[in-house]
Amino acid sequence: MKFLACIGILLASLGLCTLTAVQPPVGLLSEFWLVSAADEHGYSYWAASILHAKQENAGTRVRYFLIDGAVLPCNQPDVRAAEIFLSGKRIGDLTNEVNLCSLEATRIENAVSQSRRNPKLFESSRISITAKCGTARKSVQLPTFGIDEANFAKKIRSGKALLHLEQRLLDDLFGNIWGPTGEGNRAAMQKLGWDWSSELKRGDYDFGFWFCSGGQPTGLMTSVQPGALDITFGSDCDLQKFRKVLAAYHAPAIDLRGQHGRLAGIEGGRLLKYEDPIYSPLAVQARIEGEVSLELTVDRKTGSVMGVKPLAAHPLLEASSVNAARDWRFDPAQELKDIVVVKLQFSSPCAKKAAP
Repeated sequence: MKFLACIGILLASLGLCTLTAVQPPVGLLSEFWLVSAADEHGYSYWAASILHAKQENAGTRVRYFLIDGAVLPCNQPDVRAAEIFLSGKRIGDLTNEVNLCSLEATRIENAVSQSRRNPKLFESSRISITAKCGTARKSVQLPTFGIDEANFAKKIRSGKALLHLEQRLLDDLFGNIWGPTGEGNRAAMQKLGWDWSSELKRGDYDFGFWFCSGGQPTGLMTSVQPGALDITFGSDCDLQKFRKVLAAYHAPAIDLRGQHGRLAGIEGGRLLKYEDPIYSPLAVQARIEGEVSLELTVDRKTGSVMGVKPLAAHPLLEASSVNAARDWRFDPAQELKDIVVVKLQFSSPCAKKAAP
């Protein structure tokens, strides 16, 4: 190499060639992070998500976190997570038309400032995109709640794809895991979120939280700004909010679904077949609790429940109790009465919150 360099210098000195500065190649994409945050208007608490993709020898690993400042019914912070390994997949293939290593932060910042508009009602989302290219990191910040998308796309060739990159990757890689069809995986995702929360708490993703409101709302009405019950209350910056949520996160949040009433007593029979009544999500959310008394008409020969009459029950607890009782069966070998009185107890799961 030294010999070739010397030949080059010699030829240049003789005027036989021209020396030009050789630019090092742009580093290859090896890792990227998409961090977004928003103030939820339907349930006015802060929420964030993190999508992290990393190139490995045999493929690309993608991990996704969803962080909620509070979830119903108990206003607890929660972290859910999912992961997928794409065998044989190069990380650059995930971003398609968006070349993250060619992003120019200053150019994008100028395009954002020239494409500003007033936020629409309830708009509040903001994102950051960071790419590791060789030994360098490139990062851009996008206040998506106030960007005119069409104008931005005219100024940045991949502008539209950039704004929707997170959602496209979620759809392509994970499907609708966070919506109603994904609720069956909620417990598993909560466990992963809990297992991996140490990554969040040690600051691995702090660099992605850049937005500070400066006391100015985004697209939220004043009436739906997070209130004093929100643990992020009083913090203007997403990083402060993120840290407050993690400081208050001590266990996976209690879920609205999967709650049940419990058998509190029986007068006049012994059950052979019994299932707890479902504690309806609406009743759990409203924190309605108490005792339900049912009068059951029982077939003494078979032990089957022939009729159910509520004696005392809140309307939101009555239907599930009656439905459950119809499938119960008593032991016909005992001396059954025609009428059996059963008491059920519904207690709000929020009283069982794990202590810090």
